[in-house]
Amino acid sequence: MVIMLSSHGQHTKAAVRISLKAKPLSLGNGINSTTFETSKNRIRLRNDQIYYYSDIGIGTPNQNFIVIFDTGSADLWVPGTNWPRDEGLPTYDSGNSLTHINNDNPEPAEISYDLYKIAGLLNTDDVTVGDMIVKRQTFIAADGEIKDGGGFLGLQAFDGIFGLAFQSNSVRNIVPVWYNMVAQDLVQDKVFSIWLKYYNPHDKDGGAIIFGGFDMAHFTGEHTYTPITNKHYWEFKMEEVLIGGRRTGHCIEGCSVMPDSGTFDSIIKEINEAIGADGDGKVDCEMVPSMPEVSFTIGER
Repeated sequence: MVIMLSSHGQHTKAAVRISLKAKPLSLGNGINSTTFETSKNRIRLRNDQIYYYSDIGIGTPNQNFIVIFDTGSADLWVPGTNWPRDEGLPTYDSGNSLTHINNDNPEPAEISYDLYKIAGLLNTDDVTVGDMIVKRQTFIAADGEIKDGGGFLGLQAFDGIFGLAFQSNSVRNIVPVWYNMVAQDLVQDKVFSIWLKYYNPHDKDGGAIIFGGFDMAHFTGEHTYTPITNKHYWEFKMEEVLIGGRRTGHCIEGCSVMPDSGTFDSIIKEINEAIGADGDGKVDCEMVPSMPEVSFTIGER
């Protein structure tokens, strides 16, 4: 799957590539892509079958965190020192950062997701993404998860969320990291794209996120641009979903959809059922050659 999100619909000649891989890599070690000619840097993301995530750094020196790049939310948050995490798991400590901007009365913030809520305090510090250093980025240092019937985050492989949606989606109208990348001239064009690679337990490479462009190695033909209908999420119109050339009953009269790189709960479950997959989306490998084609009609194509 390749998702390309653009603020004005033009291609770029220079970009920053963030690669998804299953092994954590230290930041700033010059992981250059050989397939993406205009790449300045590539951060590898990992893939555990449901989530795609990678490392970022916050503060000076870097305090490293594993985050999900989430197009369905706008805020950046990582655990703070008040989060009761197991020993050895990272938490953001403002006292250990030379670039933290002191605030005697930090504002509280709370974010609600489908399965959990987090609460914490706003902080401002430098954020390292690939070879980019985003200056004076405001984010949430979370105090912990607000449990609605049991802890969820303690079971996950990531530390926090890196939101990529519009500023209007932010809980405190915080300027998202992507906005600051553009404002600070860290990318040449207002485009980022995401390549989500299928899960393979023997190949932990999960794909890539590229800030400022796209990777021609992962598509053929031309891109089709479709208007954003709601600048809250990356929301657009989808006309139809077909399985085996037949209508599914979804979006017959058109519906609003959004590419969400941070979730797995969607129409995919119904598609899996229609093609004979089990509850985990798995099928017998011998069935693959006879499985029907799944098609989405977007932008009249």
